[in-house]
Amino acid sequence: QSIIKSNSVNSNDHNVFDELIRKIGSLTDDDLIVNDVVSTDIQPLWSDKYKPCKPRFFNKVLTGYIWNSYNRKHYDKDNPPPKTIQGYKFNSFYPDLVAKNQLRPCSLTVCENNRNFSVLKFHAGPPYEDIAFKIINEEWDKS
Repeated sequence: QSIIKSNSVNSNDHNVFDELIRKIGSLTDDDLIVNDVVSTDIQPLWSDKYKPCKPRFFNKVLTGYIWNSYNRKHYDKDNPPPKTIQGYKFNSFYPDLVAKNQLRPCSLTVCENNRNFSVLKFHAGPPYEDIAFKIINEEWDKS
């Protein structure tokens, strides 16, 4: 359910991706699997040369508790505060890339209809379509 399987990925690549999921996929109680894909609806320039396909991906939403002074006064370990999103982890798998040595750009744009969310868009190049995810629009601690 959480993994989109592409018809163009051969079975050996399936095994590699499944192994990657086993290594990364150790979910804790504070993690969620998310595949909130946003439609890009853009026809790639190279679509006449290669058959466009979606890449396989496995994404996590990292959640946890914020123990600020208010929460310490009103909650305890037995009655914790509501969980909040503390970050995301995106894992994309591109086994059939044409240009394997190039950097893969990504872009972050604020949603026009709801400024609380942003769209994080990953661009891989042929034969893969761009994928985009809707995430919370806030400053992230990168440490």
